[in-house]
Amino acid sequence: MSGRDLWEASTAVLRTQRAVAGWRASLPARFAGLDMESFAGLDPPLPPPVVACLTDWVSLPVRNLIVIGSTGSGKTSAAVAAVDSVVSSLGLPARFFVYTELLDAFRSGDLRVADVAGFPLLVIDDLGGGRSTATEYEIEKIETLINRRWLDGLPTVVTSSLTPERLRGRIGERAYDRLREDALAVQIATPASRRR
Repeated sequence: MSGRDLWEASTAVLRTQRAVAGWRASLPARFAGLDMESFAGLDPPLPPPVVACLTDWVSLPVRNLIVIGSTGSGKTSAAVAAVDSVVSSLGLPARFFVYTELLDAFRSGDLRVADVAGFPLLVIDDLGGGRSTATEYEIEKIETLINRRWLDGLPTVVTSSLTPERLRGRIGERAYDRLREDALAVQIATPASRRR
């Protein structure tokens, strides 16, 4: 191995380590350590077709991933595990945000859409959650974020407990269409019981 090859290999390892550290620092503590292999420990286990869909996405994470399910169905665990596997294997930087907290950060000025839009992988948990009716501000911000990512060809991973119709109403027609275009959608249809 030449000196240049060694330098490139060590640089790639450092890049992956930084990506993994940044991703895991953005996660809530309850989701630390989840990856595709940890699905075997979920109780109750995820259905095999759901695991197969997530595994397919992990093997080629170039499209959006939408995970729908009731509260406690394991949708956030599934999304986190899939993204963690991608970050660990490919070294892609990623960040996790809860939808309502992301909007609060935009509102307060702590974050701008541009600060979030450029991550190679972005997870938005509980998309459309919060108030019963979305404000114009919320729709505008999420439309801008999802549209920017769509224009740049960056995959977005979302979880939601809303039906597709209700989600469309909460985030706006444009954002919904951009999000679901060429997306892999996974429905976790299990009884509401916390998995972990």
